[in-house]
Amino acid sequence: MTKGTDLGRTALFAGLDETVLEALGEKAIHRKYRKGNVIFVQGEQGERCFTIVEGAVKISAYHPDGREAVMAVLGPGDVFGELSLFDNAPRSADATAIENTELLSLDTSAVTEAIRLHPELAIALLRVLGRRLRHTNEALQDIAFFDVPGRVARRIADLADAHGEKTDDGVIIELPLSQENLAQMVGATRESVNKALSLLKRRGLVTRVGRRYLVTDVQKLRSRAK
Repeated sequence: MTKGTDLGRTALFAGLDETVLEALGEKAIHRKYRKGNVIFVQGEQGERCFTIVEGAVKISAYHPDGREAVMAVLGPGDVFGELSLFDNAPRSADATAIENTELLSLDTSAVTEAIRLHPELAIALLRVLGRRLRHTNEALQDIAFFDVPGRVARRIADLADAHGEKTDDGVIIELPLSQENLAQMVGATRESVNKALSLLKRRGLVTRVGRRYLVTDVQKLRSRAK
């Protein structure tokens, strides 16, 4: 599989012609990161955006006292690090591989030239940024209005929609998520998230399959968050 084909699997570049994708792929850099490797850190000057070919990446920020807030866990086809390409500001968060991961990266000049030649790419980018902003707004509402089980239910349902694969038993989330990751994503302690997961498991909505979560009914799980 070529780098152009991999770019075509992302939400950002999926609408481009195959010839254009191959040309853009020639400018992309392919890199592998082991689980736990840091891709970039908050405050670093951003000069490249990244697409995930395989693996998973968490986007997180840290409080001065050491607490970590996970803003997103991303998988194959997702794009990250794109904001710094357009506002020339430092990175606003850390990006860390949470399993062995393969990435393609493009620098500012390659992306801006592609947008100039193919304006539809700008529309796709706006959709990506719009979804990211909507997700942030929903996360703030969750903290303000929902209890911990409700926040956990909604976040798992969102992940099932974004990264789920249908099986005979339900939808399995194709990302490795620990209880600590979930706690950092919903702004709660690991203990309270453990209790919330136990409650959802007793109700037959969520179960654990290896390192993945299986959602038996995404709609019922989402209704628990309301």
